[in-house]
Amino acid sequence: MADFEKISIDFSVENDTSLEASWKQFISDHKNEVPLPEGLSDELIDKYYDKVYDYMISYLYCKNCPGKAHCEKNEPLTSINLSVYCGVAEESSSPCKEIINDYFFQRQYEIMDFPSSWLNANRRNIDKSTARAEALRRAIQSKEWTYIEGTPRSGKSYLAVAITNEYASKSEGPIYFLDAKDRIREIASAKRYEQEDMIKEYSQCNVLVLDNFGSEFVNDYVRDAIVIPILEFRATHDLITIFTSQYSIEEVSRHYETKSQVGKDNAKKLRSILQNNCYREIVLSSLKGPLY
Repeated sequence: MADFEKISIDFSVENDTSLEASWKQFISDHKNEVPLPEGLSDELIDKYYDKVYDYMISYLYCKNCPGKAHCEKNEPLTSINLSVYCGVAEESSSPCKEIINDYFFQRQYEIMDFPSSWLNANRRNIDKSTARAEALRRAIQSKEWTYIEGTPRSGKSYLAVAITNEYASKSEGPIYFLDAKDRIREIASAKRYEQEDMIKEYSQCNVLVLDNFGSEFVNDYVRDAIVIPILEFRATHDLITIFTSQYSIEEVSRHYETKSQVGKDNAKKLRSILQNNCYREIVLSSLKGPLY
């Protein structure tokens, strides 16, 4: 049998004293910029300088967050935490604040009948035309009902999302952003107990949007058993309500008018609810320039 050559392997690693010194100097230079955990003495900083350095680098990077799409950390979208327990410094990681904020922001929406990409709609990317800016400002500040009228692709739905996103950012949900055409049909075709639950939800939520209002199927039942009860409750309880429509309030009320006297009277009642609670109609069709 052939003799195998004995190989000696040295597993010891020489300390890189220059790297250690640079990290410790960094810690010393930035101690006042980073909140250090309670109990982290100078001795512990010296002993666990590598963990302290990692924590400080992570904190300072996140402090000037470049945004989720541009995060260049070794572990993107995470933050390093540091704690001291029984004289030992321990590292842990958690989702970055942007991810946590997004989670709670999106949880404000119970129903979201619009593209998820519109969740970035806000004051900054709405154009500054007087009517749009005024609609957003008043809706947020006064929490009045808002009626946005416009032709298809005039930006009325996007403007309504920008308004509700402001409410979501302030945790004023739950928000129900409904495509009126589909959701009212859904109520009308549901079983009785399901109808009652949906009407109650839409009546009582903090923020309700009826997008494409007036495009839904119309009859006496829809008007008298679904639309008017929801709006009456919301008007009585001063709950934030937003409409987008290709029709004016006057046109919507005529749309809901049926031949019977009761039908005419209830169409007028609907018009009265809208006119008395919407501070004015925002007409986007005549505005110049793109929405965003």
